Amino acid sequence: MIQSRGRCVFFLKKASTSQVLELYRERYAGIDVCAVDEAFRLLRHGSQLVHTLKTFFDCHGMTSTRFMVMIVIDLAAEQGGLPPGEVAARLDVSRTVATEAINALVRRGLLTTAPRGGERSRSVTLTSDGQMVLGEQLPKYLSLIADFMRRNRIDAAS
Repeated sequence: MIQSRGRCVFFLKKASTSQVLELYRERYAGIDVCAVDEAFRLLRHGSQLVHTLKTFFDCHGMTSTRFMVMIVIDLAAEQGGLPPGEVAARLDVSRTVATEAINALVRRGLLTTAPRGGERSRSVTLTSDGQMVLGEQLPKYLSLIADFMRRNRIDAAS
């Protein structure tokens, strides 16, 4: 993996991955060139998709973490929201990361918090503005991913 202007690049732009791997197969016995080449192909696509999604989030004043927080909370709407620790667990991020994202969304008026059961326990829910923003952005986000997959002919079964 090579760092390039803050982004991780998983491939060499100027060299053919297959040619590079063939060179290394000569040096290091046992390299499965086809498997590694396929993995590099998937990493290239992943890197391109991450860049595409980052551009989407930047245009909407959002981050992927904040967007995922909104989705997790939306999915728990019938439960009356979630405590921040549960949001963190469902996203597999630290409580600090989840809390920072929640606080940023509260400041934007997209989430609200309310007491939940115990004295320190809070429940996080989407505001009506949060529901509207998610309702506008989620279909675009999903379409962007589907379009990317179609353009790149990435088959989930392969």
